[in-house]
Amino acid sequence: MSRKCIDMKKKVILLILSILTVCGSMNAIGKNTRLQALVNSYKGQEGIEVLNIRRPMLNLLKIAAFYSDGDEDAKAVKEMLKGIKRITIVDYDDAEPQVKSEFSRKVSKILSEEDLLMEAKDDGDHVKIFGILSEDGSILKDFILHSEEDGTLISVIGKIRLDQIDLLMKQADNQ
Repeated sequence: MSRKCIDMKKKVILLILSILTVCGSMNAIGKNTRLQALVNSYKGQEGIEVLNIRRPMLNLLKIAAFYSDGDEDAKAVKEMLKGIKRITIVDYDDAEPQVKSEFSRKVSKILSEEDLLMEAKDDGDHVKIFGILSEDGSILKDFILHSEEDGTLISVIGKIRLDQIDLLMKQADNQ
């Protein structure tokens, strides 16, 4: 096989891998955008409360954590916040039953395309946690928690190292 043919095959393989990578990230971006668009379309309706925490506020939290001398929890939170781009919290438990049901159904439809990481059922409560784990299982990307019964949706867009979450959990248990 000629050198030109091998070089051409390498270029084609790189092009295909690049396209797959872009398509994969576009798919994740599309889901986040659809979920955010859904939340925005219900924002302001009676019984639906939405809290959006974007990068500037997250940066303020990092600064506050920086000035917390010797506080291990603050240091751990600061590290965890580095990879987070946006946090959205939706409380729709007080919405009219029809609106609550419709919103839950639409959220569930969008999340049906996500990777379900964990599902917990306890005394009528049903919580689903979605996200994308890195291949080695050390990083969680785009964490989404949804509980239809409680009318709660929490979306954390960005990357979180699982060892940071583990550290925070251990520190919380020690207090």
